Amino acid sequence: MKLEQLIKARNRIAFKCNLQKVTCTVTILLGLLLFPLEKLEAKILAVSNLKTVANDTINIRKSLNLAVNYSDKDSPADLKTALKLSGEVILATQAPELRKFREEATFLKSKSLLRLGLIKEATAAISELINSHHKFHETAKEADTWAIYALYLRSAGPDNYLESISYFKRAADLYRIVPNPKLALDMMKEQADIYLNLGRLDEAERMLIQVVSGYSKIGYKKLYKSYDLLAATERLKKDVNKQLFYRIETVKSMELTGDYQDATYYYAKLAMAYYSIKRFDQAEKYFIKALAAKKSDNYELLYHTYLAYAAEALMNQNKFAEANKLLTHPDVKFPKNNQLNTISYEQAVGRYYAHYKKPDLARFHFLRSIEVTDSLFNLTPKQLKDADYFGLLIRASKGLINLKYYNDSRTLMQKASKIPNLLFDPVYVSEYEHQMYLIDSIHRNFPGTLRHFKKYVSIRDSLFNIDKTRKIDSLQFAFESQQKDKDIITKSKNITSLTKIGALQKVELKQSKIIQSIIFVSIILLILACFLIYYRYQKQIRSNRLLEVQRKEIAGQNLSLERLNARQHGLITEKEWLIKEIHHRVKNNLQVVKSLLSSHAVYLKDQAALNAVAESQHRIQAMSLIHQKLYNRENITDVYMPEYIGDLVDYLTDSFEISKTVIVEQQIDRIRLDVASAVPVGLILNELMTNAYKYAFPHSDKDRLLIQLKQVDNIITLLVADNGKGFPSNFNSELNNSFGMTLMNGMAEDLEGTISFEDRNGIRVTVKFENSLVDNVTLPHV
Repeated sequence: MKLEQLIKARNRIAFKCNLQKVTCTVTILLGLLLFPLEKLEAKILAVSNLKTVANDTINIRKSLNLAVNYSDKDSPADLKTALKLSGEVILATQAPELRKFREEATFLKSKSLLRLGLIKEATAAISELINSHHKFHETAKEADTWAIYALYLRSAGPDNYLESISYFKRAADLYRIVPNPKLALDMMKEQADIYLNLGRLDEAERMLIQVVSGYSKIGYKKLYKSYDLLAATERLKKDVNKQLFYRIETVKSMELTGDYQDATYYYAKLAMAYYSIKRFDQAEKYFIKALAAKKSDNYELLYHTYLAYAAEALMNQNKFAEANKLLTHPDVKFPKNNQLNTISYEQAVGRYYAHYKKPDLARFHFLRSIEVTDSLFNLTPKQLKDADYFGLLIRASKGLINLKYYNDSRTLMQKASKIPNLLFDPVYVSEYEHQMYLIDSIHRNFPGTLRHFKKYVSIRDSLFNIDKTRKIDSLQFAFESQQKDKDIITKSKNITSLTKIGALQKVELKQSKIIQSIIFVSIILLILACFLIYYRYQKQIRSNRLLEVQRKEIAGQNLSLERLNARQHGLITEKEWLIKEIHHRVKNNLQVVKSLLSSHAVYLKDQAALNAVAESQHRIQAMSLIHQKLYNRENITDVYMPEYIGDLVDYLTDSFEISKTVIVEQQIDRIRLDVASAVPVGLILNELMTNAYKYAFPHSDKDRLLIQLKQVDNIITLLVADNGKGFPSNFNSELNNSFGMTLMNGMAEDLEGTISFEDRNGIRVTVKFENSLVDNVTLPHV
């Protein structure tokens, strides 16, 4: 209905234009018949005015707007309509004052021809427009026209890439003349993008580095698109380190400029770079950032794919519960008519079920992901690129082979083998060769197994050993440069010697004997020089061989050291695990002892015995907490005291009814203590708090208990003070030999410190000792 209305509107405009032309012609004829020739000049002026009316700019603009609408459509009929409208406007705007409209119509004509696949005709039309700009010295417009046409030509398909490069070059040259260095660099970036798609990676890299350098020189800071192209180039060149470097620079540039329009895409690409080198913790971090950038472009289109990758990163860290929360989050709602979102999600769900030993469900989701993938890949035009289709097949095949569905996996790999993968992500190609190696080995295809394994090892080595290779290449280059310099110096000396000999010969031509002697001596010297050169050459060859042998020996020693380091790292990890296991078992044993005391207390009726059992339980809990903290943390050598004291205070507070009326104030520095110091401190604190709760307070709402642990220099001070009743009148701390007092004094001696008791509006107990740890006032290791 809309198309019919547009056609009717166009017809009305054409009719009005034709009517105005007819009126103009009739008027001219009547003027010639009715008026004498001497008034011809006046009639010519009248005709000019009528032509201006005929070329009414309002009608022209309407026709151009219609042409623009039709040129943006996809059907050939609409494009032909746009072509016809633009042609009519060109014919109606031949007057010089209507050049602006004629040029706009010429561009629409070129665009429509290009989209119809008529490349030569489109180029001819755009050349007319370029010539017009050139004629009127409109260099900026000429550059803009070449740039826009090159963009349209590139979008017409790979067959036009090289031609579009030439047009981008012309635009860049014109922008330099304008001058507009920023747009000139933009054109270079577009050329590099095409070189990247053509697989001419060295040219793409060289040009992109020039673009980044140029942007920096003119102070342009939005470098993230250039860095993104550089990262893609390095990915195809199998340089994972440079790819990661440029991905990081992309994110840095984006964050520096505050332009988060494509934040989801850039964060996810950095996450994928970390994912490919198995840095799953960093991959998880940046996938989560990508999912948080809700205002960026294409967020809804990319959300579910990157959600699935985030879940995969979590599962690669054995965080399956967190991955399940992510996959089942209420926000995970798939938009209608967008199956592309479901593919990676289905594969992530399949892997989740595979982990929890549900092979049938896992297989269902893997195969469902491939059903959707095939349907999108086979559409015209494709909604999936070859590289994306290839990667999805590899991931699904990998999941199925782990579930031992070998035939299903083989079927998917046969599909993948039909896709040319020369310009695909080398990580995907490496996984493809590894999958084919596994499948061929399972089906006893040993030649195929060997072939794919060699390719897999070759790609893997090129991905992860390229830094070493380049270092060797750089050393070799430096060595060859040095040799060339030496050769040049030697040749220069020889030339100088020969020049001197020639000069002597010219001077002493008349003295034949002297000349013969000089020639003879010169020949001898020359022979000696050649001999010396040959000798040095042979010596250099021997030195090179010796250096090569030494280099191989050093490489072998480095490999042995790396293996030894890896072994030592494994032993250290095993040792740490064993120590943690010891702490875990000690904690469990202490809990068993505590439980035994609880069981025994049931049969006791003597209150003193019950109190003794309860106090023993508190002491055991104080020690058990330490081993629990050491077991639950990565750092197994020390205890983070604020956390430990907090837990101990909570435990003791819950153990006494009176504690509900006591306000406990904790002032604990961020101190770490080793086990030998933490246990005595915990036992002393347990005794002091127990005594305070039992004896200190008169059950009022003003009861206060202060616990301080401070460090000044290397001296730690533990202060426990209450505002209770204080010591009995006949109490002497030095003569008191109760078990609790003996235990505290013993623990203070173990700490090689001192303990003192004061009675000032309540009891104040101070313990001072040295901390044996270095850098102990710090945050805990999480």
